[in-house]
Amino acid sequence: MPQMLERFLDSIRCSDDDCLTCYMYAFSGDSPSFGGITFPALYTYIPIGNYPAAGVIENPFGDLNCIMRRRVFETVGGFSSGYPKDVNQEDRELLTRIALAGYKLDVIPEFLFYYRHHDSSRLRTTENFSNEMRIMSVYRERLESVGLSDLPPLILGLNYRIASTPVPIISEIDRMDYLVNQARWYDLLKALNRKIQKALRKPFRRRALKEERSSSQITFDPPR
Repeated sequence: MPQMLERFLDSIRCSDDDCLTCYMYAFSGDSPSFGGITFPALYTYIPIGNYPAAGVIENPFGDLNCIMRRRVFETVGGFSSGYPKDVNQEDRELLTRIALAGYKLDVIPEFLFYYRHHDSSRLRTTENFSNEMRIMSVYRERLESVGLSDLPPLILGLNYRIASTPVPIISEIDRMDYLVNQARWYDLLKALNRKIQKALRKPFRRRALKEERSSSQITFDPPR
């Protein structure tokens, strides 16, 4: 959008966040508009923001069409380079590292860029499981210290199983209602997701308690 750079710069200055993403408007063909009239979106992507627990089964952070502080990019190591060229999701991996490192990531609630959707794009012609496992490696690295390194791929596999569950209903809304209320795998997925969320919060909670205790210490002179 014409105002995208201005909105990114103004927002990161005003919010003091470390990284900001935005909403995405997807289209197919040569252009999303013709003669000044914008066509209905093929689909839209509205990320929810900094929710690492949800990142195991989807991308809650946003697209790489974003703004981030240079020091944050350098501190988390930038883009990883140890994967074959046919393995994607390097942008989602970077945003996941930023979120898990405790930096402030948020979403500007505006559609600030158009995304041209190609069925033959690199992302859509490579193996989805390999792409997803690139993200799982970030979670496994983080959860290894609490003995839960095998939990992320387990959740991913469970999510695939739920997605392939045969549902005798046509509408997508009814499908989700069926999965939530009847599919036993869905309850297990929710339980595992809560477990990973709790494990991810532990380091931050310990650090917050330590800071709170140190700031609440009171010195006084003993009675004479």
